[in-house]
Amino acid sequence: MILRVLAGALFLVLGNGVARADTPTVHVVEPRSVGYFIGDVLTRDADVAVADDAKIDPASIPRPGPLNYWLELKSVDVDEYVRGVRKHYRIRLAYQTFYAPLEPRKLEIPAIRFRVLRPERESTQAVVPSWSFISSPLREIMPEKNGEGGPAKLLRADAPVSLSSTTLERTSMAIAGVTAVVALLLLAHHLALWPFHRRRRRPFTQAMRTVRREAAKAAQSANYRLALLALHRAFDEASQRRVLAEDLDSFLVARPEFESLRPDIERFFQTSRRAFFADDMLGSRAELPLSDLATFATSMSECERAVA
Repeated sequence: MILRVLAGALFLVLGNGVARADTPTVHVVEPRSVGYFIGDVLTRDADVAVADDAKIDPASIPRPGPLNYWLELKSVDVDEYVRGVRKHYRIRLAYQTFYAPLEPRKLEIPAIRFRVLRPERESTQAVVPSWSFISSPLREIMPEKNGEGGPAKLLRADAPVSLSSTTLERTSMAIAGVTAVVALLLLAHHLALWPFHRRRRRPFTQAMRTVRREAAKAAQSANYRLALLALHRAFDEASQRRVLAEDLDSFLVARPEFESLRPDIERFFQTSRRAFFADDMLGSRAELPLSDLATFATSMSECERAVA
């Protein structure tokens, strides 16, 4: 007997749970119910839970548009998700009110009925109940009387304008402007831009480029001759006069940065004398090849740039 009672109770509990799982449930999150004016938008969030094999009939979902002369359904957003053994529909309903009451008035948003479909079963309904809110007028209709018996002013006087000091802001802008100008001048000086674009000429750097260019060509006497002439012109420009082998001491006194290269400079002038005065270009090329001449030009350029 006891077993039959327990079995019956268990059957009722399980049956009741299955019935609850099959019955649609609706949970609505409502906005505030007061403080609305003409043109305001109200949003209602409804969560409809149905069986896992059920679905809401799309035809029963309302479409945006006017519901009456003062209420419009602006948008309907539907999201579907699954939680546990039930399927859920998250439905967001956005309404806009166009009612302009003369005094605070209670208005009602109508209920919405969703048709729930299940395979081989009759359809059921999930109802989002109606909801009421208070719509307020934009201003009072009858103004209060003032102390003199006349109507009070509906609009208040404009608030007086207070003048704020901008000394701190102007000082900060001036300091920032001066700092920017100084930074630009320093950058222009560093990059040798205008007005600092004029700088000491580097004749040996120009000669180095010419010698390297000639060294990259096929070895010929003409190339060697041009390389020697480029270096001679660099010596002349660096000294502001013609420089021969006999002038080497005075040249190094005027340009002491090249003193460390004295042996190489003497070798250069000796080779140049042999090439131009003895007309022995082949012997000069053997004594000071074009590759060594390019190395000498590079060393002269490095000393020149070190003091530029």
